[in-house]
Amino acid sequence: MKAAKKLRMPEIDTLNAQITGEVNDSSKQRVKAIVALELFGPEVTKTKIGVDYHAKQNMLRKEAATLISEAIFKLAP
Repeated sequence: MKAAKKLRMPEIDTLNAQITGEVNDSSKQRVKAIVALELFGPEVTKTKIGVDYHAKQNMLRKEAATLISEAIFKLAP
Protein backbone atom coordinates (compact mmCIF):
# COMPACT_ATOMS: atom_id res chain seq x y z
CA MET A 1 0.00 0.00 0.00
CA LYS A 2 2.87 2.36 0.76
CA ALA A 3 4.45 1.65 -2.62
CA ALA A 4 1.15 2.21 -4.44
CA LYS A 5 0.67 5.48 -2.62
CA LYS A 6 4.12 6.77 -3.48
CA LEU A 7 4.29 5.50 -7.05
CA ARG A 8 0.89 5.91 -8.56
CA MET A 9 -2.07 6.37 -6.28
CA PRO A 10 -1.81 9.02 -3.59
CA GLU A 11 -5.61 8.70 -3.20
CA ILE A 12 -5.38 5.02 -2.20
CA ASP A 13 -6.28 5.96 1.38
CA THR A 14 -9.67 7.18 0.20
CA LEU A 15 -10.69 4.08 -1.77
CA ASN A 16 -13.75 2.54 -0.23
CA ALA A 17 -15.36 -0.83 -0.78
CA GLN A 18 -18.06 -2.61 1.15
CA ILE A 19 -16.38 -5.33 3.19
CA THR A 20 -17.82 -7.93 5.53
CA GLY A 21 -16.23 -10.32 7.98
CA GLU A 22 -13.69 -9.61 10.68
CA VAL A 23 -10.98 -7.04 9.95
CA ASN A 24 -8.72 -5.34 12.48
CA ASP A 25 -9.40 -1.62 12.81
CA SER A 26 -5.76 -0.89 11.96
CA SER A 27 -6.06 -2.83 8.68
CA LYS A 28 -9.59 -1.87 7.64
CA GLN A 29 -8.68 0.91 5.18
CA ARG A 30 -5.99 -1.22 3.55
CA VAL A 31 -8.43 -4.09 3.06
CA LYS A 32 -11.02 -1.70 1.60
CA ALA A 33 -8.44 -0.39 -0.87
CA ILE A 34 -7.38 -3.91 -1.91
CA VAL A 35 -11.02 -4.89 -2.44
CA ALA A 36 -11.78 -1.67 -4.35
CA LEU A 37 -8.84 -2.40 -6.68
CA GLU A 38 -9.99 -6.03 -6.97
CA LEU A 39 -6.57 -7.34 -5.96
CA PHE A 40 -7.78 -10.71 -4.77
CA GLY A 41 -8.29 -14.22 -6.02
CA PRO A 42 -10.97 -16.89 -5.76
CA GLU A 43 -10.42 -17.41 -2.03
CA VAL A 44 -12.35 -14.19 -1.35
CA THR A 45 -16.11 -14.47 -0.88
CA LYS A 46 -18.36 -11.99 -2.71
CA THR A 47 -21.89 -11.46 -1.40
CA LYS A 48 -24.71 -9.01 -2.10
CA ILE A 49 -23.70 -6.89 0.91
CA GLY A 50 -19.94 -6.85 0.35
CA VAL A 51 -16.75 -8.83 0.10
CA ASP A 52 -15.37 -11.07 2.83
CA TYR A 53 -11.60 -10.83 2.37
CA HIS A 54 -10.96 -13.35 5.18
CA ALA A 55 -8.44 -10.91 6.62
CA LYS A 56 -7.96 -12.94 9.81
CA GLN A 57 -6.69 -15.98 7.89
CA ASN A 58 -3.03 -16.39 7.03
CA MET A 59 -2.20 -15.66 3.41
CA LEU A 60 -0.50 -18.44 1.48
CA ARG A 61 2.68 -17.68 -0.42
CA LYS A 62 0.93 -18.23 -3.74
CA GLU A 63 -1.83 -15.80 -2.70
CA ALA A 64 0.76 -13.19 -1.69
CA ALA A 65 2.63 -13.66 -4.97
CA THR A 66 -0.59 -13.22 -6.93
CA LEU A 67 -1.50 -10.09 -4.95
CA ILE A 68 1.91 -8.52 -5.61
CA SER A 69 1.83 -9.47 -9.29
CA GLU A 70 -1.68 -8.09 -9.82
CA ALA A 71 -0.82 -4.89 -7.94
CA ILE A 72 2.23 -4.29 -10.14
CA PHE A 73 0.21 -5.01 -13.29
CA LYS A 74 -2.71 -2.75 -12.33
CA LEU A 75 -0.70 0.10 -10.82
CA ALA A 76 2.22 0.24 -13.27
CA PRO A 77 2.31 3.37 -15.42
